[in-house]
Amino acid sequence: MKKLILCFILTFFILICFPQTKNIFPDIPYLTKSLKTICEKDNKLKNTFYVSSLHKDRFFLYWETQRRIYILDAIKPPSSFDYVVVIEYPTGGSCINLATDIVERPADIGTSTYLVDKKWVHEVIADCKSGVQIII
Repeated sequence: MKKLILCFILTFFILICFPQTKNIFPDIPYLTKSLKTICEKDNKLKNTFYVSSLHKDRFFLYWETQRRIYILDAIKPPSSFDYVVVIEYPTGGSCINLATDIVERPADIGTSTYLVDKKWVHEVIADCKSGVQIII
């Protein structure tokens, strides 16, 4: 009986201290609609996107075909906004071009507002690939 009570207490302690968190994603159908609009303009045969779960009200979008990472605010429909303009005309550091905006070490970033280091890029891509894949 003591073992059963101890097991119950230990299980309760684990559940309280280490709660299971469910991944929460932005509205995927709404995002997909915007991505289709963008891809129709480019006339590419196949585009692959990966979407991370939400980090507060933001998420990462990895556009594998274009080799870019976007940092986007989640839009909750119905909204007069979509993701088309934000993706086509990114501002500030909201788009990372993987061909030009990566440095080896964090120290190499200096005072740049758009450079990122390789380790961060690998972590973000892994986060996105463990999320939702969208193929258009």
